[in-house]
Amino acid sequence: MPDFIFIEPKYFGQDQNDDHPPHNIFKGEKLIADVYNAIRSNPELWERSLLVVTFDEHGGFYDHVSPPSAVSPDDLPAKCDPNDPSIKFAFDRLGVRVPAILVSPWVGKGVEKTQFDHTSLLKYLIDKWSLGPLGRRTAAATRISVAISDQLRSDTPAFIRVPYTQLVPADPALEQEDSSEHHRALQAFAYHLARQAGNVSALQEASREARSWIRIKSIIGKVMLSTGAKLTSDLQDVNKSKVDVTMRVVESMIQSARSDGLPRNVG
Repeated sequence: MPDFIFIEPKYFGQDQNDDHPPHNIFKGEKLIADVYNAIRSNPELWERSLLVVTFDEHGGFYDHVSPPSAVSPDDLPAKCDPNDPSIKFAFDRLGVRVPAILVSPWVGKGVEKTQFDHTSLLKYLIDKWSLGPLGRRTAAATRISVAISDQLRSDTPAFIRVPYTQLVPADPALEQEDSSEHHRALQAFAYHLARQAGNVSALQEASREARSWIRIKSIIGKVMLSTGAKLTSDLQDVNKSKVDVTMRVVESMIQSARSDGLPRNVG
């Protein structure tokens, strides 16, 4: 195994596993479970590994804690808002809190109360491999090593199972959604910046038109999927009823066999 591995989820398409709505977030959970299971199944690897699960976004606007001050990452002057020069950004404050999870036989259960920031992981790697300085904020960050114990745990789950039934979305049409209003806004902004710089080629424009046609087809496909689901709902109900009746008959036979004193594996 390499000393450091960075895993990025898939953000688009039916096989997405990025935890972003409207996708099925259980697929994101399964990605984490699959990584954990792969490491945990190898005892030697497990006992020298640290799995860090981080997020780039917070969970909403409910947080009651105001973002604290922070060390500016460099000595550059504060940047001004082009629309209002009186507003300056010194990058001397952290953002809203985001979750992070440390998974290892060397990490105990519980919540670590120490204040970290996104550079705390970098600080840990710098110290571990003597990488040298990576900015003032990283140098001032708290190491995540404060949450790592010198006691090896033996109570970690041997395997995390994510049932297949949880991976089937209630609305399959949403799983076909390759984009969102946010993604389209970012793409439009990127094209705007490229036009300002004169870097948009005819090929890029053609690609944009092709994506528009793909979105139209996606809309048509979702309508067809929804219509098909409605048309086949009666058949699905009948099939479910057949399964239920069959299971009741089988259970009845098993109970009857047991009451007659037959072996329990007759069913």
